[in-house]
Order: sequence, then structure tokens, then C-alpha cells
Amino acid sequence: MVTKKTGKSQAAVKRSSGPRESPRAKARRLSSVRIKKEEMGYLEEMLDVDSMRIVGMLTRGEMTDCMLAEKLGLRANTVRRACNELHLRGMLTYRKEKQKNGWYDYIWWIKDNRVQDIILNKRDDYMHVLKEKAQLESATQYFICKDNCQRSTRMNHEQMLESGAVCPACGSILTAYDNQKEVESLTEEIERVKEI
Repeated sequence: MVTKKTGKSQAAVKRSSGPRESPRAKARRLSSVRIKKEEMGYLEEMLDVDSMRIVGMLTRGEMTDCMLAEKLGLRANTVRRACNELHLRGMLTYRKEKQKNGWYDYIWWIKDNRVQDIILNKRDDYMHVLKEKAQLESATQYFICKDNCQRSTRMNHEQMLESGAVCPACGSILTAYDNQKEVESLTEEIERVKEI
């Protein structure tokens, strides 16, 4: 049966009229974010030390910027700046509550699954780079100095032809380089990253 005012069925109206979750209850539910040690490595590449410490504290639950500053031994302004940067990146969210003295408390928590999304995107970018390197390593033949001099670098076929098959550092003849170890190393790293 459809109501005249909204055009919704009564079943739809009944479902939407259930008890709403308070912002505080939702924040507590969302703040129990678990970040794996492997994922923390990706965050460390993206964030500064203070931001990492703040994310670490907020995995335990919601906190005000003053609470974070006190627990981390940082200035409140440093914490506010870092929280605002994390908010701009989409990692944190907040609500503000007015105190009796007229000032506002900003209560911060980690946004739903946004941290994991950012980590997964960073991991996918890293995987793409690794796969390209592995493909390049397996498709390219390299040459090195026969005498293995320290100043010499690996050269691809084109570079080897340009140098006349002679090491530019010491003048020795260039020989084919077996890069199977590099390919295996990249393949192992790709498998390790897939497990994260």
C-alpha cells in the first residue's frame, strides 16, 4: 500500500522510522579500526611522525585534540594541524561539541574504512610498479663489464651498442649479465605484497 504524501510503501516507511544511531555510538563503532603491521608501512611512507602517532592513538577510539596532545606529549596546535591534514586526506572525521565556556571541543576518529582504502590504493600502485619492473627485467638483456669493475653499471642492448661493447669506465669488453636473481626477487616481493 502506497501513502499519498510520500509515495512510499508503508513497509518502506516502517523500515526508515527505526531508531537512529547517535553520532557518539557510531563513532565508537567506527573507531575500532585495526591496522595491520604491513599496512602501517604504507602509512609511514605517506605521513609524518606526528600524524602516524595520532593515527595510532585513534585506532583505540575517539579522542579530542587536547586529549591527543596530552597523551602524545605534543602541543595542541601541532595535533590540530595534523588532524586537519588527515581530515583533508579523508582519513579522519570529527564532530564538535560546545563547552560551557563557549569554546568547542573537536572529537576526532578514524573514518570508516578510509584508511584501509588509502592503504589498498597505495599497495596497488606499488604492485603496478613492481610488475612493470619485473616485466622489464625479464624482457631486457643486460650487459656488464667482463672485469666487473666497480665504476661500471648495467647496460641494455642499445647502450651496449652505443659504447661499442666496451666498458666506459675501464675499457674492458662487456659480457651478458644474468638478471634471473633480480627477476626472482621482484616476483617474491609481488607475492609478499599480494598477501597484505
